[in-house]
Amino acid sequence: YTTNGKITSSPALGDINDDGRLEIVFGSEDHSLYILKNSGEELWRYSTNGAIKSSPAIADIDSDKILDIVIGSDNNKLYALDYRRFKIWIYQTNDDVTSTPAAGDIDGDGGMEIIICSNDGGVYCLHYIEYLAGKDISMSRLSPGWTYRTENAIISSPAIADLDRDGDPEIIIGSMDRNLYILTASGELIRKYTTNGKIRSSPAVADLNGDGNLEIVFGSDDNLLYVLNSSGYGWWHYKTNGSIRSSPAVADLNGDGNLEIVIGSEDKKLYVFSMGELLEEPILNLSNETKIEITTSTTTSILTSATITTTTSMSATITTSILTSATIETQPCVSRGYGTIIVAVVIILALISTFLVLKRRREEVIYREIVNLSIKDAKSRIMKIENPDYDKIIELERAGKNRKSFISWLERRKLKVVR
Repeated sequence: YTTNGKITSSPALGDINDDGRLEIVFGSEDHSLYILKNSGEELWRYSTNGAIKSSPAIADIDSDKILDIVIGSDNNKLYALDYRRFKIWIYQTNDDVTSTPAAGDIDGDGGMEIIICSNDGGVYCLHYIEYLAGKDISMSRLSPGWTYRTENAIISSPAIADLDRDGDPEIIIGSMDRNLYILTASGELIRKYTTNGKIRSSPAVADLNGDGNLEIVFGSDDNLLYVLNSSGYGWWHYKTNGSIRSSPAVADLNGDGNLEIVIGSEDKKLYVFSMGELLEEPILNLSNETKIEITTSTTTSILTSATITTTTSMSATITTSILTSATIETQPCVSRGYGTIIVAVVIILALISTFLVLKRRREEVIYREIVNLSIKDAKSRIMKIENPDYDKIIELERAGKNRKSFISWLERRKLKVVR
């Protein structure tokens, strides 16, 4: 299907016309919002007066059991559309709305709120309201609830999650002012986490380590992938060789019960992490006959069947292939002129490996020392170990309730906590 402009908006799927089939909803820089049937035929098109770079959110905004479409435009406006009833609600901000809106009942009143972010640096909470404009004349509109201002444009999309498990959701937003913000449902600042680069990546929220607490995952233009704990303090980060402007995806890819993080970097690589460790082997096997492999390894393999699709973004290429049973490993071709360089690289890698082994042994010694202490003394010992990348106070207080949970906490984090 061809539009008249660039498509930077990500598509959303939903049964918009209530026919039991999913429709495809997306925006284009030709100023139009499109709804396509699952056959690819155009169902409806709505034109704004600005390019649409925002991705649509699909939710029942007016509680009529019909899905609505919410999307931003570069004409400073947010649009909420009801295709079946041909109702359109518009909210004006002070700059382009490139960020994708989020919808959820954040105040517990049973109705949906819309959280939008604008290039004016504002975070807006909107309510759907109905009112009488005259005798027997019912009207509706999007009413502003609260606004929070950051110090730069927001193109990252907001996330809504109950981080502290108190029954009230929090709103998580990244800003071009280099900060990640955690707000209450009423728009008050809980915590601001500062990075060294602009944040264009949208945050993902999930319980990564299975401890019942949610973590926040996002990237920054400082080349780092960040994982924060539920209180908004740094847990761990990983440095790539390029800005991270893509948004993370979180899922249990290999069925081992642990969630993996998948994210792309402008260093042309796709990274997959499990429990804080970078994977360097294939991690997704859909069946015995067909599998898709995602890897950051430098090993090259030739598959025993043809490549069926290749997706290219900028200069990076991800290839999806259908495999049969065998995998043929290729042998590297190395020019003689590079022999000396390769030997030097091997020696350097061996020295690094030796250093890491010695470091791990030191960690194990410290870990055993901590395990044998009382909880109080162990907590004191951990807090004296320098580790600026990980705030331990909140987690230590939770884990210190009894000996068993404290030992379990140490087991899960010993290589991160006791270095």
